[in-house]
Amino acid sequence: FLKQNKISAEERARLEHRRRMLNDELNHRVKNIITVIKSIAMQTGAHAETVADYSESLEGRLRALAFAHDQSLSSAVGGDLSTLIEAEAGLHRHGPGADRVAASGEKIRLNDRAFGVLALVIHELMTNAAKYGSLSVPEGRLDISWSFSKAGGCELRWTETGGPAVTP
Repeated sequence: FLKQNKISAEERARLEHRRRMLNDELNHRVKNIITVIKSIAMQTGAHAETVADYSESLEGRLRALAFAHDQSLSSAVGGDLSTLIEAEAGLHRHGPGADRVAASGEKIRLNDRAFGVLALVIHELMTNAAKYGSLSVPEGRLDISWSFSKAGGCELRWTETGGPAVTP
């Protein structure tokens, strides 16, 4: 026997209301993501010297954004700062100088908004270190550490050594 499941009008109205709310939230998030991507594309274009440079930079930034998005979906509170830094550092830990990027710090959880912003910031810092800083030469080294500040915030220390001389 198949038992027919009848939904009351009240239950149907509740389900429809919930469906509309979920659709509205999804629409809001998609619009936010499109706005962020547009901003990333424009900022990337403002500093790119060639199409290839633009393409490579945009791809990296979008990869960082996607990683942050994946992490925020896997956890209701965003993600762990060390996970974020290790993911970016891992891209530069290969070959004979695999130990030239060191990262250490306390366990710090970030909400999804902070995680997304920091994903882009850390990606930009790593990209600059690889293009112009300590990671652009074989003898260069990058040390990243973080801790809670006395004011209750997060203090991030980015120390590059052995790289090219810094010029304005």
